[in-house]
Amino acid sequence: MDPLLSADWVALGGIAQFGAALGTVALALVTVRMANETREVAEATRIESAATVSLAEEARNDRELAWRPQMSLVGLDADSFGQKDRMRVQVKNAGGGPAIKCRVAIRRHPSWWLIPLGDLQVNSPAEADGFPLPGARPDTVFEYVFQGAGGLSVTLTPELVILCSDVLGRQFRFPVEHPFEDMPTWNHLRPEISAGEVPKPAWATEPALFW
Repeated sequence: MDPLLSADWVALGGIAQFGAALGTVALALVTVRMANETREVAEATRIESAATVSLAEEARNDRELAWRPQMSLVGLDADSFGQKDRMRVQVKNAGGGPAIKCRVAIRRHPSWWLIPLGDLQVNSPAEADGFPLPGARPDTVFEYVFQGAGGLSVTLTPELVILCSDVLGRQFRFPVEHPFEDMPTWNHLRPEISAGEVPKPAWATEPALFW
């Protein structure tokens, strides 16, 4: 074979290999760019999805707060109308939504009371009276676990508890310590909410409360 022709074939082969290599490099670059674009799209989608979830949670929290009752004790007469053991209670709903099936549970050794007050609208006071109930006292209604300093749990037993539901079906408990003393000593503890968690707290499933 002519040496010149042989050299030409070698040169053509080198050019072909170089072209193939360039094609491989170009394809690799395109693949990398597409992978980067895919990651960017995925990250943007993740951020958008997280933002949507955050907005949904904020909307739900706003709705729950807007419809939340806030009950407080404003009066307690342990000797109503001069009748022994007749309790008269006065409460008020200062929250953003109505208090449904409001009732007040009171314990005073050896008796207990459950006084219904009905439904209370926003900024509405209510009062009612009642006599001691027969049967065993549902102590779970009055057991309140308080998180103290250092994460220590302390079980309190307030003498009075205001119970109700809201329009979203959540159940509320508003414990009050020292209700038989002068009003300045009343201690309204942090309210508790049962919002469909499983299992529910004992106070939210107590049959004596007729939930």
